[in-house]
Order: sequence, then C-alpha cells, then structure tokens
Amino acid sequence: MKKMKAAVLTEPYHIEYVETEMPEPRPGEVLIKTCYAGICGSELHAYKGLHKKRVPPVIMGHEISGLIAGLGEGVSGFDIGDRVTVVPMYGCGECPECFRGETSLCSDKTIFGSQKWPGGYAEYCTAPAKVVYKLPEAVSMQDGALIEPLAVGLHAVRTAKVSAGDKVVVLGSGAIGLCTAIMASRAGAAPLICTDVQPFNLERAMALGATHTIDARDPELVSKVMDITDGGCDTVFITAPVNSLINQAIAMTRKQGQIICVAMFDGEASVNVELNRAKETIITGTSMYYEEDFARIIRMLSNGKLNTAGLVTHELPLSEADSAFQMYENRVPGIVKILLKA
Repeated sequence: MKKMKAAVLTEPYHIEYVETEMPEPRPGEVLIKTCYAGICGSELHAYKGLHKKRVPPVIMGHEISGLIAGLGEGVSGFDIGDRVTVVPMYGCGECPECFRGETSLCSDKTIFGSQKWPGGYAEYCTAPAKVVYKLPEAVSMQDGALIEPLAVGLHAVRTAKVSAGDKVVVLGSGAIGLCTAIMASRAGAAPLICTDVQPFNLERAMALGATHTIDARDPELVSKVMDITDGGCDTVFITAPVNSLINQAIAMTRKQGQIICVAMFDGEASVNVELNRAKETIITGTSMYYEEDFARIIRMLSNGKLNTAGLVTHELPLSEADSAFQMYENRVPGIVKILLKA
C-alpha cells in the first residue's frame, strides 16, 4: 500500500502531521492530488471537539482544489491532470430532501472531511466523480479552494431573495461574512453594512462591496444602522456565532423584515419573542448550499464576475496545520482565510 502525509486531528486541539495509507479510488470515484485546502468554521468546531460528524481521529478539509491523479472503475469525463474541486457532501438519494434537490438538508448526508469520507488535509484524497467539478482555466487553484465558502454566501443571499436596492446588514465579517457580503453586493444591496470587531476585516468588507462598516462593539450600532437604513433594514445575515446577535438583528430589522442565520452556533440562543412578534420579523437559517449554488460560483469566477482579493490572507504548508488552527484560536489579527498547501 502506498503512503502519503496527512494532517490528522487526533484529539481536540491537536493535529499531527503523519504518514498514512494513500487512498485508492473505488468504482465511481477519482483520486485527487490536493493543491490547496481551506480552514472553515466547521473545522474549527471540530478542532474544539464540538462537531458531531468530524470526530477524532479524522482527516478534515472540505474546501479543496487539486489535480486528478487516478480514476476508479467506470469513471469517464476526467483525465489525469485535470484541475478540479469537490462539492463536499452528497445525500442519501432516497429522502424527500434529496428528491427535491435539497441535498444539504438530507439527514443522512455524507460530508467530506469526516471518518466516513476523509478530507483534503492530506496529499491525496478520493471523491465520487458525481460531485467533482473541473475548474476552468480562468479560475486559479487558490480560488478553487474558495468556491465552497462562496457558495455558502450565495445560498444565503438567494434564500433571502436579496434584490437591487435592498437594505442589508451582515453581522460578522469573517470569511463567511465576507463571502455573504460579496454576494449581497452582486445582488445590488444598497446600503450594505458590515460589522466586526477586527478593523482589518472591516477594511476587507469595504474593498469587497460594503457601503458602510461599523465596529461590532459600538454601543450605538443599532441606532446607526437604523439611521443609515432610514428606519430598519430589509435583511440581516448573522454570520458570527454570537448569541446576542439574534436580538440585535431583530432590533435593527424593519417590520416584516428577515433575519438569516448562517453561522454555526455552539448551543441555544435566547430570542426576544415579543419584539420579534411585534415586528413580524421572519427568522430563518441556511445550511451549506445546493449543488446549483456551487456551479454558479464556478461560472461567476470563470467569467471574472467575483472579486476575491483579500479573502486569502495566509498560506501555510499542510505540515503546519496545527499552527494554522492555533492562529485562529488565538485570534491573530489580520486573518480572514488560511489556505493549507499540500
């Protein structure tokens, strides 16, 4: 059996770079030589021991780009060396959600970067050919590893049906918040207000389409939003897992406005039900994306319709994966997205 190197989460808060067996593509699968793999909030949850499906020991990494290195039996349409990315989930194919094409809502979906399907924090990984997309030449390998978080933002904005002139707030300007802001800007949101506690992230938000930014710690934040939006915004996206943001969002939304929870929360959050009732606010959530969102992002990148400049702030070798996670955990200033290079 051939060997490879992989970054394995062996226990909470500890990733080891070790030699392990290289996977072989089964029928219907492809073997991928990993080029880049991003670090996502869900992996940070797993790093802390809080993810239900990414349980140690596990090779994480679901935001990847790479090269086709092998073809399993029955696979067609791919050649060795093709530049690709992966839709990091697939459904059971039998539930009502799968029949409706809502794979992300499948209760029995398989996710990339789990024990059942080892991920891209390794020199090589495998994936069902049905969820592998070729990258057009105009799409860089770095951007190939950003397609997944961009699809999260697109799905949230499409779910909210943001249209030209809608007044939008994004609470939290980390990677997912910025991806959501990019998509809201593309949809024509104006004004588009982004908040965060990090000045660097707010600078990135302005460069990527925000019209206004506000420090999330500002005690006048809600009143400032109300002034900018002339009485309340149409849509608030919650992209940071901070419990207090739920009620803050209700307070700054217009009557019959909507709140979209995109962030993954660690537990329950209290909601001011009476204020929500009185304003008839709609609160909903989005889980990942549909495959259509993924395909749309690839087309937009290929046609030069997305500005991703500044999303990737750090590139580190895969061997330094544990250090990269510690950088997030220690809130090192200036981090938006770290890519691990295999």
